[in-house]
Amino acid sequence: MFFYTARWGLWLLVWICTSAAVSAEPMRLGDRTPRWVAIEFEDSPRDRPDLLDGAYTQAFSAWLEPDEAGRVTVRLSGDILENSLFRDNQPVAGSFSDFLWTFDGTSGDVLSAEFSGAFFYTINLGFLKSDIEAKVEAWMTTTRPGGFRPARRILDRVLIGYCDDVENQRCEAVPARRYDEERGYVNAVGYLSIDSPVKRFETFSSLGEARFSEAAVDAPVRERESEARLPAGLGR
Repeated sequence: MFFYTARWGLWLLVWICTSAAVSAEPMRLGDRTPRWVAIEFEDSPRDRPDLLDGAYTQAFSAWLEPDEAGRVTVRLSGDILENSLFRDNQPVAGSFSDFLWTFDGTSGDVLSAEFSGAFFYTINLGFLKSDIEAKVEAWMTTTRPGGFRPARRILDRVLIGYCDDVENQRCEAVPARRYDEERGYVNAVGYLSIDSPVKRFETFSSLGEARFSEAAVDAPVRERESEARLPAGLGR
């Protein structure tokens, strides 16, 4: 009897915690207060960019700040890109910029979502195995169409090509979605540009699909004693 009671007690606790996370208040673009917010990234399999709004990563804290031109920027530390989101992709230590989202504060469009960094790529030709460094730049938006091409193998990895000629039959369009203040959901479509000594190419980036909320998680600093804003580089 105790086993069943304890088990249902555990499920109740999980349900309460899950409900609290899901019901977190969506980020308010109209709130002009600089503050910490939270961002979760859509986490469907990377080889299925057509699967939208399914599973999500844990929440990460990011710094929101409006400007006088009506834009709202949300800045995620480059350390989070390096040590969490790209942890399993051989990132070059200290190479990542902050992930900067720029919203139109009125329409909710993502004018740009961008970052840069570098990875080590292992080339295995059987008789030759070598690590090379490749620089990456990401850029996503909700203001223009984009999509992906069938997967192919480049530098010993399977990659999904990016395309913006969505009228072409070999380019499968991914619908961009401006920020939805009812849900906190957005889908900015774009690419990762990878520049290596061997080849330069663009792959589809799924990191423009995310949920934003007001429930900041583990923010490194809640307030500054003498100023309301943070420096441009949160992660450095």
